Amino acid sequence: MLAVVLAVRIVIHIVNSMSYSALSSMPLYSEPAPVRDKCESNAFAYLVALKAGNSSASAFWKPGVTPQTLFHVRDFHDLQHGPFVQPNGKPYKIPRVYYEYEVESSTKGGLPTRKRWGVIMEPSSQAFGGDPCPVVQLAKMP
Repeated sequence: MLAVVLAVRIVIHIVNSMSYSALSSMPLYSEPAPVRDKCESNAFAYLVALKAGNSSASAFWKPGVTPQTLFHVRDFHDLQHGPFVQPNGKPYKIPRVYYEYEVESSTKGGLPTRKRWGVIMEPSSQAFGGDPCPVVQLAKMP
């Protein structure tokens, strides 16, 4: 509650410090900021945890699935995402999505590498702790 009160006071201070002309030129309505879907947020947070060397990365995985890892993640960039289908082109029984990243990491032996990895997720399943959209696979992407 205290945080809300402080935030309101800051906004009031900013508005009071603005000139009338600045206020009158502000639009009455603005588009809301784009919201990341939960799968996108989890895929990103999973790679951030790997980069930080945080053991909590395994909490993003679906229970019953053995977590995979990437070694010594140094950097990553998102490339694309979409539905993930079986090699025969048919969808999985439980629908999956992928988030593809270019990842700079190391091999198990310590050699630097840069590869495209897909973080494969199931939007309708739950991770440890009940969080939606768990990771079910890491896949090398073409």
